[in-house]
Amino acid sequence: TKLKEADATFERMKDISTAGAGLFKFVVAVLGYCSVAREIKPKREKVARLERNYQMSKRELDRINKELKSIEDELSQLSSRYEAATSEKSKLQEEAELMERRLVAADKLISGLGSEKIRWSEDLAKLKQQRVCL
Repeated sequence: TKLKEADATFERMKDISTAGAGLFKFVVAVLGYCSVAREIKPKREKVARLERNYQMSKRELDRINKELKSIEDELSQLSSRYEAATSEKSKLQEEAELMERRLVAADKLISGLGSEKIRWSEDLAKLKQQRVCL
């Protein structure tokens, strides 16, 4: 800096002028502040930018978590409905199998009774003949 080039020190300034020494001390402090401020400014800007990014990311994460919860709730409802439908399907399938067995048994009974009809018709004819004979 210019002060170093001029080989200025506080002691030298104090020897020259007390008021100048105070002013010199002030100028050195301002130059030190400026030097630090030049270093700090980009870091502060970077911190501000990172904080904005963090806030945006946090909002996005909250939105995604809400959407995920909504999807999980919907999945839970659909899963419950699926379980209920599967249970009902199983129940209806068992009922259909029972009805099928009953239908087969009824068909066998009707077939068996078909041959009985012939025998009953013959017995009825015999009974009518016996009645006429009496």
